[in-house]
Amino acid sequence: MSNETIIDEYKRIIDSVKFVSEGKNEPNLKDFQDSKKIFNHIKNVYELFYTGDTTPVHMTIGFTNYCQHKCPWCYINWQQAGRTSERSGAGDINRKAINASDRLIDGVGEAAAIGLKAVTIVGDGEPTLHKKFVEYLKRLKSFNLDIGMFSNFSFDKKEILYAMLENCFFIRASLDSAKKEYHDKSHGNDDFDKVINNIKDLLKLRGEKKFPIIGAQYVTNTENYKDLPYAAEFYKNLGVDYMTIKPMLKNDLNIAHK
Repeated sequence: MSNETIIDEYKRIIDSVKFVSEGKNEPNLKDFQDSKKIFNHIKNVYELFYTGDTTPVHMTIGFTNYCQHKCPWCYINWQQAGRTSERSGAGDINRKAINASDRLIDGVGEAAAIGLKAVTIVGDGEPTLHKKFVEYLKRLKSFNLDIGMFSNFSFDKKEILYAMLENCFFIRASLDSAKKEYHDKSHGNDDFDKVINNIKDLLKLRGEKKFPIIGAQYVTNTENYKDLPYAAEFYKNLGVDYMTIKPMLKNDLNIAHK
C-alpha cells in the first residue's frame, strides 16, 4: 500500500469516526472489532517507522493472577495462584497471589499523560477479585481513558456492576457455554446462575444507553463446539451486543493441559 493510499484511508476513517470526538455517543461495533482501526493512529505508526519509538496508544494490564474458576483448558492456569495451581498439576500449591499495587495505576497515569488512549484489564486472573477493583477502575477513568475488561462475572458485590457501568467502554464476559451443566463443569464452580444474573443486572442498569458495550466470549473445544448455535441464540436473547468465538489452544507449558 502506497503512502498516498494510506493517507487517503486515514482521512476517510477520520471522517467516519466522528463519534469518537463527539463523546462516543454512538458505538460502531464494526470499528470496535476492525483491524483497520490502526489507521486512527497513523501518526504513531509513522513515528514508530521513522524513529523506532512512539508513545503508547493502548495498554493491557492485570489486577491479580488469582482466579476462583478452574477451567481445565485455561492457557495460563499453570502459573496462577491459589487452588488453580493445585488443580492444574503444574503450579506451586504454596504460591501466593500477585496483586497489583497503586504503582501500576500511577504508571498508567504517566502513560496517559504522554498519549495513552485506552487500557484493557485482562491479566492472569479475575480482576474483580482485587480488593481495590472499584477504586482502581475509577482512577483509570480519571485519566480520561477508554477502559475495556474481561471478567467471569462471578462476584457478589453489586458495587462492581455500578463501577463497570460508570467507567467501562466495553466488558466481555468469559462464559464458554450457555448451559449450566457444562459451564459449571468447565469453569469448576457452581455459579452459572450467578454469572447470568450479573450480566442481566448490568444490561438492565445500562438500559437504553450505548455504553458499556457488553459481549460474551465462547472458547470452543472438543466438548462444547456442538452447542455454538444454541449459545448464539441464548446470548442474543440475553441481550448482549456481540459474541466472540475463539478456539482452545494447547498450552505446552502446562503438563495437565490435554
